[in-house]
Amino acid sequence: MAAPETIPDEAWFDEVDLRAALPAVVAGLEARLSSGLPNEGCLRRIGARDPLALTELLLGPRAVARPDWAALRLAVIDLLELGMRPSALYLRMAALAAGAELEVLRLAVRRHRDGPWLRTLSGRVEGPLRGYTQLHAHLDAPELPALCAAWYAAGGRAALIALSSAPPRLAPLVALAEAEDREALVEAAARALSHSPTAPVPAWLAAIWGPELDDLMVDVLAQIDAPPARAALLPWLRGCPRAQAALRAGAPAR
Repeated sequence: MAAPETIPDEAWFDEVDLRAALPAVVAGLEARLSSGLPNEGCLRRIGARDPLALTELLLGPRAVARPDWAALRLAVIDLLELGMRPSALYLRMAALAAGAELEVLRLAVRRHRDGPWLRTLSGRVEGPLRGYTQLHAHLDAPELPALCAAWYAAGGRAALIALSSAPPRLAPLVALAEAEDREALVEAAARALSHSPTAPVPAWLAAIWGPELDDLMVDVLAQIDAPPARAALLPWLRGCPRAQAALRAGAPAR
């Protein structure tokens, strides 16, 4: 069947030969997209008739790689998951997303938030911030500490620093401390205190880092420039004479 000469209605997708006329189906959907018409109903009609044709249309070698088509895939994710394993499905969707990769990852985390394959997907989508989306989805979950540790081992150091700071959170700081990554711990603590100067971050550091708190806080202070944020730390620095001296000396030279 040739491409429709007019913008097809949803019923047209009940009649077209989905396998033999796939280019015509694509053309029909493109015409509807150009006219601002919704397409989820069309796709669901296709999926009801031939799930494999829907998979070929949206994910096959000739699938359209544009953000508007990425939105179509997201809209019928329940149907697509019937035909492909999630580990392969979401990687393919991300490859076709053309700027909407993060939306694909967020949907994957919502639907499969503990899937081990999310590490691969996150690495491709988030790059240096790999792990952040999945970690953020687990903020109130009891498994957050273990997930923080796992993501550190999987290269999620930057994600843990980001998660630690806005607002301050203990679990990623603990993971950095347990990994003995002092540089990352200092950066995360400085960001957290710059964001929330009265947060109990020094108390957390005392609990997770131990007797070298004074030297650690000196380095943390060296990364905090705002005078109000520095001044708010004074009550937390009892027992840290070097850090107190650094605080009273004013903002560090950069």
